[in-house]
Amino acid sequence: MKQNKRVFVQKKTHAYILPGIYGVGYAYTYGMTKVLPGVNFGSTVALTKNGAMHWYAWPDKMAEVSQQALRLAKNNPEYVFEIRKKFEQLVPELTNFTSAVFQKSLSGLSNRQIWQIIERYLKLYNKIYSWAEPITLGLEDSLGDYLKSYLKGQADLGNQKFLNEDYNHLISPEEKSFVKRESDELLKIIINIQKDKNQVEFFSRQRITASDLKRCHPKLYYRLKNHEREYCWVPFDYGVYIWKMPYFLKVIKDMVKNGGLAVKLKKDAQYFNQLQAARRRLIKKYKIDDYHRKLFKVLRTCAYLLDYKKEEFTKSHYQIMPVFKEVAKRFGLTETQARFYAPAELKKALLNNQRLSKIKLQNRYKYSVEYWSQR
Repeated sequence: MKQNKRVFVQKKTHAYILPGIYGVGYAYTYGMTKVLPGVNFGSTVALTKNGAMHWYAWPDKMAEVSQQALRLAKNNPEYVFEIRKKFEQLVPELTNFTSAVFQKSLSGLSNRQIWQIIERYLKLYNKIYSWAEPITLGLEDSLGDYLKSYLKGQADLGNQKFLNEDYNHLISPEEKSFVKRESDELLKIIINIQKDKNQVEFFSRQRITASDLKRCHPKLYYRLKNHEREYCWVPFDYGVYIWKMPYFLKVIKDMVKNGGLAVKLKKDAQYFNQLQAARRRLIKKYKIDDYHRKLFKVLRTCAYLLDYKKEEFTKSHYQIMPVFKEVAKRFGLTETQARFYAPAELKKALLNNQRLSKIKLQNRYKYSVEYWSQR
């Protein structure tokens, strides 16, 4: 029976209409059907209250998505692998575009050129986003529950003790998450510092600054600057904050005298290197047939896709943000206020000078409802 009340799904801070939430709502309401034929989350609602966004969805629609995803995966596991291939082919189009925009000087562009950048970004978002998240949302619980039940049925009494640990090995992807990659790279820098007495003494000071580091240890400074450029966007999500040099200096200062870092790094590397061999042993231990091996691979693919999607779209949010800062500067707004324009409104503002008032945009921050209708 259809349920007539939406349920709360998720809360996000610093997540406003632009650049990302518009595209996510579009995917949930329309784009999802490209990947999961015949189903989607229905009309989507995002309520913003004092800058915090709250997603709401129809529970019966969420169940339909989960059931359809499970049917597709069980009937043809290869379908999920094709989705991964499709996403990997498409996503460079987005990040190559935003990377070029990030390096561009925007102040000399016309309002029309600014709008063309935003329009292109939104089109790419709508084109690509649905090829990563919907299938993972649909299978995360449904296929996971099915495979846990299957593995339990394959285990004898002696194996039950290690069931959860073994299951986690079977569903863990070989690829490191982007958060783990950053952590490991910073750990390598800290381990190198520990080999240099002068550098250890530097980080033992009560107060350290980037300018002090540049003066005393220039090579280390530039290595850390490279790390900052490579990974500053990691916590950004939809626009939260970025990591700057003081953050990395604090992490190093807090960890530089810790023992066992090299051992930890080596142990973690061994875990990823031995993951495939561990899975082969578990397949033999539980007598997992070829069909269910593929389903475990499907779940690993979903975990990979969810992380890779978050990495690439977070990066794109960070790289496109200067465009909205430029809009804010031209309109005399804060960056946050500029991001509460709906795309059609922003087009009129940039091309026809039909701007919304600061008060209206600020009120949207305080309390507003974004609604994607299927009508």
